[in-house]
Amino acid sequence: MHIACPTESIDDQKFARQLAEHFNLKITCSKLPNKFIRYSTSILKNNPISLNFFYSAKLQTKINKLIYMQDVLIMCSSSAVAEYYFTYCRQFPDQPAPPLIVDFMDLDSLKWQQYKQFSGPIKKIIFSREAKLLKKYEFSIQKSALHCLFTSQVESDLFTDKQHDFNNILKISNGIDLDYFTPMDKIDNSGNLNFIFTGVMDYFPNVDAVTWFCEVVWLDIIAKYPKATFTIVGMNPTASIKKLSQLPGVNVTGFVDDIRDYYNQADFFIAPLRIARGVQNKVLEAFASNIPVICTSNATQGINCQAETHYLLANNNNEFKEQIFRLIEDTSLRNRLTKNSLSLVKQEYSWPAQLTPLKKVISSLVSQQITKKT
Repeated sequence: MHIACPTESIDDQKFARQLAEHFNLKITCSKLPNKFIRYSTSILKNNPISLNFFYSAKLQTKINKLIYMQDVLIMCSSSAVAEYYFTYCRQFPDQPAPPLIVDFMDLDSLKWQQYKQFSGPIKKIIFSREAKLLKKYEFSIQKSALHCLFTSQVESDLFTDKQHDFNNILKISNGIDLDYFTPMDKIDNSGNLNFIFTGVMDYFPNVDAVTWFCEVVWLDIIAKYPKATFTIVGMNPTASIKKLSQLPGVNVTGFVDDIRDYYNQADFFIAPLRIARGVQNKVLEAFASNIPVICTSNATQGINCQAETHYLLANNNNEFKEQIFRLIEDTSLRNRLTKNSLSLVKQEYSWPAQLTPLKKVISSLVSQQITKKT
């Protein structure tokens, strides 16, 4: 197996080297061009911004050589990265290409539609354009790919709109490493209440979620529980996220080596996502770490869980306050939610269970290649 990936920073390159060493993999990287160049190229070519945002001509040259040497399959992680495969096909129309599997994960075109709801007039125009062009591109991928993977039935239903009978759609959900994320003895917080949110903190849905929560919910929580803390854990915090640390009780960590240390200190997990697609791994991680979860309906739409059984539902500021106060005051409720949510991830979200359909597809392709060569 050979992995090819674009990088934006020295840290990206470092992580790629660590991944290669840990799993004994071959990894090919190339630094992405300046963002302005990528945005401009998208406009000039009338492409979705997402395609050029992850595109490097230098990486394309390297990928072309790699594709030529592959015979089993090419797997692309996200619809945008599939452009490397299609560019190869355009550049070498007479050269046979291996079968393509595209892991859409989330339905990105609909995510851009969601962005519009929380944007000003100019961004609404940009996001509308992106949603329209990306949807068209997603359908073109489906016509060419051997299989298209989505993380939930909700995502695949939205893609097909229940009007198309595509026979190359597979649902393969995200999973959890249950040996890594496991309940631990909680650190004694001396009676303090610790809330946590995790995620990449320059990703717009995460930025929107914690900013909204801090601005409309947190000050009422801290007014009633002055020693409470809200820790925002995740790499690349924007300037606006860093500024939230000026609020009483709010901590912004940036990148951390081991996120489990922070789960171990947390009493409650907050997922106030107003924009979300697919399966939120952060929620599964909280479930697996035995932390009670309060979140929006968007945060759990791809997970087979139920409000009041596995988590508490809150979709506006008053509901968040009510559910938080309720959870603080009711120990039996906390115990019931964490017991049920931990059982859920063990039964349904282990990686071996989730990856079985993909293993079958890959095994079939390998068998076909062996047959051809013998």
